Amino acid sequence: MVSLEIILLILSLCGASGITYLICAYTKWYFFWIGLFLIPALYVVLYILTLIILIIWGSILKIGNKKGIDKPHPFYASIIRNVSSTTIHLLNTRVKVNGLEKLPESRKFILINNHISNFDQMALLDILPKKYRPIIFISKPQNMKLPIAGPFVERAGYIPINRENPKKGLEAINKAVDFINRYDVPIGISPEGTRNKTKEIMLPFHPGSFKIAYKANCPVVVCSIKNTNLVHKNTPFKHTTIYVNILDVIYPKQFENMNTVELSEICRNKIIEDLVRKEN
Repeated sequence: MVSLEIILLILSLCGASGITYLICAYTKWYFFWIGLFLIPALYVVLYILTLIILIIWGSILKIGNKKGIDKPHPFYASIIRNVSSTTIHLLNTRVKVNGLEKLPESRKFILINNHISNFDQMALLDILPKKYRPIIFISKPQNMKLPIAGPFVERAGYIPINRENPKKGLEAINKAVDFINRYDVPIGISPEGTRNKTKEIMLPFHPGSFKIAYKANCPVVVCSIKNTNLVHKNTPFKHTTIYVNILDVIYPKQFENMNTVELSEICRNKIIEDLVRKEN
């Protein structure tokens, strides 16, 4: 799929060129530089129009989805990735990634990260290479009801997890395992379970999240995310650099003699160690 950013840019360039030509032709004002101001303005307008279309489209999908989703759909996942990438760049934000070379050759893995903002998943979607798309995230049920994203993340196969209900939580874990084994997709999950709004570096991990790795016999990719919690404070006048660091990949042979609590503490400590390190 062609990037949404490229499509919006081409349409903005064409629109700005056409408007500038008409102004110059019919008013005899030879201010060609006006097009430079029109390009970003048209880009924002087209982006907003895209969101309106997605709201309408999502409403139709919601009406048509009575039975729920039993497998991931790459098309809807690509829409989420494109809109996420466009949004995060439009907010005067750059995502810098380190350690992509550490990712496993196989697409079958779980990716765990700290959770500090609603922009965390957007940053991950922005940096993951094409080879590892789509990635299916495990998320709280409320995200499935969001006006724009909800119907699309549901169709893409994102898995809601209710941590207050052990039975529902186990169902979500088993569904993630099934997706990894049957559809060859990586799974993303934040073991903290919710955004860290405290002054602590990280919240405790839910060890149950790591049952996916044991049941699917797949590696655990340990990832840290920094500065996504600054995006809403800095936008639009101050630039934000988000850092996504792939810290380590722990393979099944390395954790086969550990329990989930031990594995979760190892992963959590790796992330904490990186979070306290200053970026260059």
